[in-house]
Amino acid sequence: MMLLASARAVGKLGGPKPRIALVFGIPPSAEISGTDPVNPKARAIVRQLRDLGLVDGRNVVIERRSAEGKGPARMAALIDEVVAMDVDVIVTSGAGVWTAKKATSRIPIVGLLDDPVDAGMIDSLSRPGGNLTGYGAVGVTGKEMQLLKEIAASISRVAVIAGSAAPSSGSDFRAGMESAARGLWLNLQWHGVREPRDYDEVFAAIARQGADALVATPTQVNIAHRRRIADFALANRLPSSGFADAGSLLHYGYDLVEAHRRLAIYAAKILEGTVPGNLPWMQPTNYALTINLGTAAALRLAIPPSVLLRAEEVIR
Repeated sequence: MMLLASARAVGKLGGPKPRIALVFGIPPSAEISGTDPVNPKARAIVRQLRDLGLVDGRNVVIERRSAEGKGPARMAALIDEVVAMDVDVIVTSGAGVWTAKKATSRIPIVGLLDDPVDAGMIDSLSRPGGNLTGYGAVGVTGKEMQLLKEIAASISRVAVIAGSAAPSSGSDFRAGMESAARGLWLNLQWHGVREPRDYDEVFAAIARQGADALVATPTQVNIAHRRRIADFALANRLPSSGFADAGSLLHYGYDLVEAHRRLAIYAAKILEGTVPGNLPWMQPTNYALTINLGTAAALRLAIPPSVLLRAEEVIR
């Protein structure tokens, strides 16, 4: 693969400024604009690039787009738009990574995605290969279910709201979830939400099937509608995981602001000439448990001291 020209070299030659496309799934477009964006993830990227000497409008152009929670079709249109612009790097997350990978094998992609090898997106963590590298967790899909079971020992049927009602049975994402569930004596009920309009049908199915707990995976649509999911779970007295800040009982994960800062570092490396497939997939080293005590009280659940002591954040 031919190396990209260095951003500094381009500047010295007076040529066109390299372009980085930031494609988000959820925040309003107004929140990702400006020299110091309101959105913390966009702000982390812009600030980190500036710290590395890449200033929007001076020696680099940062193209910013957001699907604003409107689903896969809108994300696909935005990815097609930046690919047609022939940007030098695409930085995106979740469904955006899948969409970008499908749209181009030529433009480097720096993505935020968990379990990328298991998803078939890269060759290996140490040497991703192709035009994709990035940041994300590996092998933690069952942790939230374990925590739910520790808090609500009687649960047996867990509704999973994912991007698809039938994630590939050969994928380690589903295999990992199913394996963790079996070890906890849990039965998983898979439900897919690709567009916001799918929630009414999914919620009805969950109630009809008699689930007694709920896990929402961090798809872009679920994140955008996390309050709706948490409200449904609480109204139906379901201990839930995914979005403690929106009212779910708990969340277990890593710092997404730090993750976006790391994406910016890789984008800068690529502009300097590093082949994306040679950059090891970065993994978080610190995870945090958040417990929503207000939700626990509403569900009349007592948080075991062994779980509470592990919580880095407690929402009251």
